[in-house]
Amino acid sequence: MQPNKQLTATAELQINLLGPPQIRRCGQPVTAFISDKARALFYYLVITGEPHTRAALATLCWEEMPEQDALRNLRRALHNLQQLFAPHLTVSRQTIAFQPEPMTAVTVDLWQLLDDFDGTPARQSVALAHINGVLLQGFTVADAPTFHGWLHDARESLQTQIVTTAQQLLQDPELTPHQESTLLRHLVAHEPWNEPLQRRLWTLLARQGNHAAARQEYAALQAHLEAELGIPPEPATTLLAERIHRAQNRNTDHLPQPATPLIGRGAEVAQIRQQLMATGQADAAPTSAQLFTITGPGGSGKTRLAVAVAHAMQQHFLEGVWWVALTGITTVEEATVAIAHTIGLDLQGTTAVSDQLLQAIDGWDALLILDNSEQLLSEEFRTLLLRLLAAVPTLRLLLTSQERLHLQQEQVLILPGLQTAEEVETLFITQAQQVQPTFAPDATERAAIREIGRLLDGLPLALTLAAALVTADSCVTILHHLEQNLDTLAATASTHPARHQSLRAVFYHSWQLLSPQEQMSFAALAHFPGDFNLAAATAVTAPAVALLSLDSPTAATTTALLRALIHKSLLQPDPSRSRFMLHDILRGYAAEKLQAEPALAQAVGQAYHRYFIGFLQSRRAALLHADPTAIAAVTAEFVHIRHIWQWACAQQQEAIFLGLLREVGFYIDVAPRYREGEVLFQSALAIFDQSPQPLPPPQQFLRSGLLLGYSNILERLGRYALAQSAAAEALRIGKAL
Repeated sequence: MQPNKQLTATAELQINLLGPPQIRRCGQPVTAFISDKARALFYYLVITGEPHTRAALATLCWEEMPEQDALRNLRRALHNLQQLFAPHLTVSRQTIAFQPEPMTAVTVDLWQLLDDFDGTPARQSVALAHINGVLLQGFTVADAPTFHGWLHDARESLQTQIVTTAQQLLQDPELTPHQESTLLRHLVAHEPWNEPLQRRLWTLLARQGNHAAARQEYAALQAHLEAELGIPPEPATTLLAERIHRAQNRNTDHLPQPATPLIGRGAEVAQIRQQLMATGQADAAPTSAQLFTITGPGGSGKTRLAVAVAHAMQQHFLEGVWWVALTGITTVEEATVAIAHTIGLDLQGTTAVSDQLLQAIDGWDALLILDNSEQLLSEEFRTLLLRLLAAVPTLRLLLTSQERLHLQQEQVLILPGLQTAEEVETLFITQAQQVQPTFAPDATERAAIREIGRLLDGLPLALTLAAALVTADSCVTILHHLEQNLDTLAATASTHPARHQSLRAVFYHSWQLLSPQEQMSFAALAHFPGDFNLAAATAVTAPAVALLSLDSPTAATTTALLRALIHKSLLQPDPSRSRFMLHDILRGYAAEKLQAEPALAQAVGQAYHRYFIGFLQSRRAALLHADPTAIAAVTAEFVHIRHIWQWACAQQQEAIFLGLLREVGFYIDVAPRYREGEVLFQSALAIFDQSPQPLPPPQQFLRSGLLLGYSNILERLGRYALAQSAAAEALRIGKAL
């Protein structure tokens, strides 16, 4: 088979030989062949593209006949072909050939394919993608064994060229997933028993979210191996099929549920997906980015964008997408434990947490999203991430942070505010209609919205806060207040980062429109480092409400206050878990307001500590009996318990430790969270060990209790010598007291 030169797609005669053969002239089918052997003769002449003797052609189709009869049938067939395809047949007394005249008058898909195979990789890839079937698929001729023998060899030759080309193209690191799957399908069709190729194809299909197709391929392989060889698939193949099955049925409820529509970030989602999408084999380093950081100023929508990516890619990884909220976590050890708990890892033994984590995710094909990681950007944290990436080439890390990591492996997206007036208008109107469903701005108001967007640098959080003000002011009035506040902030620009001035300006106006109770309650909520429930909010805002009312706060009054703050977009609800959360930037503003009221700040802090210590103590008996409900409840609030413990360490508050000590120990024992417990008890003991003066009896008593708890944790971790030493020290203190 000889490739022809580049042909046009607008030729008079179109001959398709790949798949069921079709011949068209000027768009109309050519069917007037006098016999299948005449048709076979024509296909042979086109495919070979060479002159053939009359004797050879007679033998090809009529070998069972005497020579004279065969030649007579050949003449009859040639007459039919000349009627159909003149002037493209060259017929002499000795030879016959198919030679298009002019060349541009005929297109042959096979010729085009072979021509493309001699071209660039891009042309080769496109050509493979357009192969619709085998050569002369389904075409048979009775009593023509020589023709069928030639056709078998021609198909094998073409298939060899296809496989060779596909194998060469698979080495290209720039292949798209679609191109790769096309190549793999060609190879698997040629070698259905090749299980490494099959696994590579299934992995790719699963990463594209097409789990059902991957499982169908596995079922087909099982049937083929059983029928042809009487053997099952290799263990690695069965294991991959099981992973794909789990991925298809994985519950994704652990991902944050978006409370608002994503507006104006479609290009960013597509960019991140493309960068993170793994290609290549599951056991080989892929070519896409392993580490991606979304960075930008507070309020630019980093977390919201990451949530969109998480949901868009949740079916694309065999081990899934995992969301790790790092708000309130300040050490790398805590972050490592948080990752371990997120993926359901039960930390045990003396092995370091990071080592246990690496062992647990070995071979994983997963996306790990680390949200709000800016407070962890230390060399230790970078080392942890690099270890994860080096050990697990098919792991992807997506971080949100106000600063980048500054690692060579890192791909970075600096997220600006919304870039177009249309995006600004859409976000503003959508958010405004959340609080005022009838909101329908006229041309003047729309112009004001666009100017608000310009003043606020298109920051989604700032626009959301501004949109919530439409219940009190017109858009023109909101714009006027923002301009005034920005002028005030400009006069004190050195006090605040410039990128936060627009957000602070809209917050100031939102603050001014709050009632006194709402203001004080919002300030009190700054004490929560993470999300919280209604009961905690009721307890912690009680001092704020008490300052302005003779009535004690109730769940109903707190609910009304929280609803008002949600209505003004100052508080984020999570209906699926009946919890609430402040954006980090807004928490900072609330903290400023709280610190401006020292008496209130002290009362709120005491209420916060009192509530969570009581919360923990009320579950003492349940924790002792390892009650799952109690364990889950404490786990949900442990960010606050850890925060109180760390505050007590920094402030050397013995009374706080006494309130937490036993119950924290019980929880750590039954959760179990021994590694995290080790960090907590070490930090507390370090305070006493650093004291330059002898400890008074109350502190000695507390240190003894900490040592006993620490000893129990060390024993559970298998560090018996250290556990025995801590217990002995506790006993010595007890005897001395």
